[in-house]
Amino acid sequence: MYKTIIFAFIFCALGQNSMQACSYAYQYSFFPLGTSQGDWLMIHLEMERNVNTPDNAMGGGVTGRVRPMYGREDNAAPSSDMQVRWRGSLRLVLLDSKTGAISEIKTISSRIDIDDKTYAESLRPYFAEAAAAARELPDFVPATLDNVGYCRHDNDCPYLQKEIDTVAVQLLWLIESGKTYSHKTPAVFPNAVLQKFENMTKLDFTELEKVAASSRIEYFKAWKPYSVRMYKADKQEIILYSIGWGQKRFYTSTKALTWEVPNIGGVEDYIEGNDILFHGQRFDFFYIVP
Repeated sequence: MYKTIIFAFIFCALGQNSMQACSYAYQYSFFPLGTSQGDWLMIHLEMERNVNTPDNAMGGGVTGRVRPMYGREDNAAPSSDMQVRWRGSLRLVLLDSKTGAISEIKTISSRIDIDDKTYAESLRPYFAEAAAAARELPDFVPATLDNVGYCRHDNDCPYLQKEIDTVAVQLLWLIESGKTYSHKTPAVFPNAVLQKFENMTKLDFTELEKVAASSRIEYFKAWKPYSVRMYKADKQEIILYSIGWGQKRFYTSTKALTWEVPNIGGVEDYIEGNDILFHGQRFDFFYIVP
């Protein structure tokens, strides 16, 4: 399993359409907005990153010309004739606080197509529309984003530590608060994430519990912590975990040294999700604090 992931990275670096392969990424993200009658309202963002060439094709395009890979040391930025774009959907969803079930409230857009250079600016109207729809629901209580710990794909992170239970075959994440781990939460892999991984590797992975234990353990090893976010709405609290995997060789961002309190007007102003490794995935899962 792990060798398969490494093979994907080698293909990314040396393949004929290296720009397309390496710049590709997938995100499955959640952004809490508040609660309605005790249940959490969240923005659900599901998008893919690709590269467009002037001939409106991907990678080398119809010309067949192989372009340098974005992120190489000899070409640290995309050339002016290329554009990194995100395409996907944004929905307002309801998270049942008792069962953990997620149901859609409103599709804000199913055809988002934005430039990575203006990622947050371009998504802002969609986030604002979702927040406006949330405020119209019964007994709405707005959320606050109190703390964020940024690991940025660094396993040696003070906020979020990975633990693999080789007996139960689980991937667990531990949050450190005041030098002690206050929460230990198992990662819950969405079906969409497993399906994307299966498409990339051609391995049967959509039914994770049926995959051999040794393969699941190797799969868990590939995941790295990106961030952990603490939200509150009245007396309720929810924790959002972001983890990812991909090629880190040309990644330059570093973990934050301390917990951060985002300087935002409202939670809908916290727009994130595009910091993903080459040829990789990133997804969010949650823990509702009892």
